[in-house]
Amino acid sequence: MLVRPCRTPVLQFVGAQAPHPCNPGPRILGRAELQHGCTTIPTLVTMSEELQPKDIADDAIILDVREQDEWDAGHAPNSVHIPLGEIPERLGDLPEGEPLPVVCRSGNRSSRAVQWLEAQGFEVANVAGGMKQWEFDGKPVVTQHNVEPTVI
Repeated sequence: MLVRPCRTPVLQFVGAQAPHPCNPGPRILGRAELQHGCTTIPTLVTMSEELQPKDIADDAIILDVREQDEWDAGHAPNSVHIPLGEIPERLGDLPEGEPLPVVCRSGNRSSRAVQWLEAQGFEVANVAGGMKQWEFDGKPVVTQHNVEPTVI
């Protein structure tokens, strides 16, 4: 009888802890590592689907993974704010949408969020260029304060 190792990949953020299905103990992995059973394997992380801001409706529901000060300065209308580090604990707060656009300032943090969320079974897409590109393309940016919205 051939015994095959676990094929369930788990991609974790640096510093995030979550159990692997085959081993309930917490694991802290690097950005480009997948956990397969008992072995951590360096891997080439492939690019997930990307959406151009110009192709997203101005009133689309978007997951914004930036920090609070960045969100406060300006964000897309109808975006839902869940900072990158809080995503594993707030999966129940994720808005529905297929694929769900995920945005940060430039696209780096959101691409990490997209990779992790895809590994958890979510259909998501990175917003290419992030909020900087969103703003550059003339898309609306709003704030909840009485100040001119900006992307920082």
